[in-house]
Amino acid sequence: TEAEKLIDNYNGESSFYNTENQTAYLVIDRADETSAIHEIFTHPFLILIEKHNMELYNNLLNEAKSNKEVVQYVIDNYGKIIDHEIIARYIDLETRGELNRKNTVIDYIKDFYNNLSSYLKSLFNLKEVTIEQLSPNITLKELTQLILNSKLKIDLKQEVSNKVNNF
Repeated sequence: TEAEKLIDNYNGESSFYNTENQTAYLVIDRADETSAIHEIFTHPFLILIEKHNMELYNNLLNEAKSNKEVVQYVIDNYGKIIDHEIIARYIDLETRGELNRKNTVIDYIKDFYNNLSSYLKSLFNLKEVTIEQLSPNITLKELTQLILNSKLKIDLKQEVSNKVNNF
């Protein structure tokens, strides 16, 4: 197949991202919405964060690495630890609400505050946030919510050539 020609040790993956040519590859009969978002959006987004806000990138990586199941998933699927994949996997699970977390009273208070904050931002039509403005202390959950609530301005054309090849 074409995918086998493009990557060594192709194991039937539904999609993959080539950092050398900054291109996402989707296998038409295997890729789904999650794999498309993972490859087309998450990897270029992480490249921008790593380039423009290294402290944030390191904090996100540490948070993602604290989840042993996420790290083990990456090791099992890639044969080694790959930082971008660990963060991307964590974001995938967070987006789908599949992370097993025990909510404490503090978590509920934080969620309430975040929801109130989002409401007030929309009520007052506050400006978008850029990658450079993100606090290095933002959590992956907060980052995911920011992305899903469309308050984060991300210009992937700015420095990352985001190409997609389907086959």
